[in-house]
Amino acid sequence: MAQTIALIGLVVLLTCAQGVCQEPAESYDVTSRGVIASAAEQTYQHAIDSCSAGDVGKVGTAAFAVCVRSQARAQLQTLERVYTGAVDDLKSKPKLAMQLRNAHRAWLQFRDANCAFAKAIAPPEVSEEYFSDCLLRSAVDRAAELRSLIGD
Repeated sequence: MAQTIALIGLVVLLTCAQGVCQEPAESYDVTSRGVIASAAEQTYQHAIDSCSAGDVGKVGTAAFAVCVRSQARAQLQTLERVYTGAVDDLKSKPKLAMQLRNAHRAWLQFRDANCAFAKAIAPPEVSEEYFSDCLLRSAVDRAAELRSLIGD
């Protein structure tokens, strides 16, 4: 045990000496949920940034809403590819493939109810934007989660 700890210390020391040393990651950052959240945040941020940049417009404008709807459609297509790939990867394990199908169906029901709620509580002039944003966030999160669980 002491040799293992000493070896780990040596590896860290040598890595730092080569200029690759970084602050230790927060424990959440190295959990599967932290990795999923980080991947989803980056994808979502890129999608929203593309809608708020340049000629597209500001949050709350018609152009922004159209862009968010377009980004949501693109991420829903990405999610479908990730999901289909995951099911294909599990063909040799039919029980797991069925569990994934059932879980995904339940997730779709949750997403639809959740996004309908987001639309219902939004101010009327931006209710469609809220709905599209909810679809976008949901698709990004679910795709990151599936990638984390099964791969891409």
